Amino acid sequence: MARIITKMIGIEFIPSEFESDIELLGELRGFLPFDFVLIPDNPAFEVKISPIISAKMLQDALSLPFVACISGSGKSLEVAKSLILGARYASLKGIACVSGDREGISSIEILKNAQGFEYLISSTTKLEEKRALGLTHCITQPLYENFPTFSFPTFLNFMPIFSPQTFSSLQNSKLGFEIPQSYKESKDLMQSNFEIYSQIKNRDFYLTPLNLKRQMPYLKSLFSHS
Repeated sequence: MARIITKMIGIEFIPSEFESDIELLGELRGFLPFDFVLIPDNPAFEVKISPIISAKMLQDALSLPFVACISGSGKSLEVAKSLILGARYASLKGIACVSGDREGISSIEILKNAQGFEYLISSTTKLEEKRALGLTHCITQPLYENFPTFSFPTFLNFMPIFSPQTFSSLQNSKLGFEIPQSYKESKDLMQSNFEIYSQIKNRDFYLTPLNLKRQMPYLKSLFSHS
């Protein structure tokens, strides 16, 4: 297998069942040597396992850096501060700070109270203000073309899609970013994904699988491509 050449790789992971999660992450790392795992905070407004609890358990089990997302969506500053204390108490390697889509507090307010983590991650918006508050890394929205360069450590977000039917299911969701029509109309999504990967593999990037278990065979084929 060809060795993946890159600076740093992060992945997004939604936990579901502890033992299965360990197996999934172990299988993925067998062909994609990621450096950290980020667990989102109630993605798509769905009730999910606490990112801090799951990050702590998986970090201890796998001896890998885990980052718990703290979203300001629907939260007060007091709640966010409690979550930050929880992440410190759990000795997590970092947190990701996002504002979210519902009324609450901003990522800036979370960052003001979150210094001292090895990974302190947020989006690329209001970058100078976030840098002044101790931000260590940014993650872009998912990109499929026109990959910009940054003077600040920034992960290019890669959300590969392997089935044309997936685009229909995404139409009703509030993505917050555009998927190019040329990608949607691709006759060979695996090849299109490999072309994207070939442009980012020497850069810091962040993998966002839509369903890691279901996509595992396709991801293995993609990242094992010589």
